[in-house]
Parts: sequence; structure tokens; C-alpha cells
Amino acid sequence: YHLMVFHPFRPLRGFLEASRLPVEHKDKLQKKASKMIRDFARLDVPLMFYPAEIAVYAMYQAAAEIKLDFNTILEGVLSESDMNGISKVIEEISRTVEKGKASQMNIEQLKTEAARIDLKLQNCRNPEKDRNHPRFKEIEEQKRVEKENAREEKTRRAAEQQRERHSQLLGGLRQ
Repeated sequence: YHLMVFHPFRPLRGFLEASRLPVEHKDKLQKKASKMIRDFARLDVPLMFYPAEIAVYAMYQAAAEIKLDFNTILEGVLSESDMNGISKVIEEISRTVEKGKASQMNIEQLKTEAARIDLKLQNCRNPEKDRNHPRFKEIEEQKRVEKENAREEKTRRAAEQQRERHSQLLGGLRQ
């Protein structure tokens, strides 16, 4: 399966080119609306609404910020029936954006809480597995010494067994 999500920058540019605004207003409006569209990409908005609807909502919000009349922007671009439908879409997207912003704040709170808990649990981690644990080097050194002692013990036993075999062979020859 393939999921294709089209971005709303092209419809935004088309709406602005078709509008009868002065160039300086178009530039301000495009900058603000483009920033909003980039912010919407972090939410579910691009998956729930058509790119043209997102572009219109971004223009609506940007127009409110720079104190332009939204209806005059789209005058001549959209028909009267389209303008009526736009208000419903704007309300719907607005609710979705608000929910998304609220969940973003919850995510930030969860991240800080997780970091706080992680600090508490650092001392509970298994020091044998965590290289950052203060006791890790101590435990590794202890393991190394134990291996060395076990190797020395094995060598000592092997040498002792060899001496016993030699003494048995030599003892058998003396009799």
C-alpha cells in the first residue's frame, strides 16, 4: 500500500495569485500561512482534510493575524456557495488544530515526566549491562579477576595431574 499526502502549498499559492490583493499583502499572507501549514504538518490535519481546505484555513488564520478581511481575499476566487461551505470547514479544522495543540502539550508533559522517572531509575538499572553505571567498571574488573583465577586454577590442576602421571610412570619403571 502507498499513502500519498499532498501538501497545501500549491493551493495556497493558487488562491493568492487569483486574489485581488496588493503584492505586499500577498507576500505577508503567504509567509504567515506557509508557516501555519508547516505547523499543521505535525498534526493530523493533512490526513483529515483536503490540501485546498487546509490552505484556506491557513489563509483565514493569517488574514486574522495581519488584520485583513478574509472575505475580500477570496472574493472573485470562490463562489457564494463555496464561501458558505468554507465556514464549516474552517470550524472543523479549527477544532482539530486545537485538539492537536492540546495533545502536543500533553506530549511535552509526558516527555518531562519520563525524563524525571528515568533519572530516578538510573540507580535501579542492572550495573552489569549498563556501561554508564558507576559500578560497571568495578564489576567488569571483578569478572576479569575471577576468570584469571579460574584460568590459573585450571593450569595448576593440569600441571598437578601431569606430575601425578609422570610419577606413576616413573614409579612403574622403578619396580
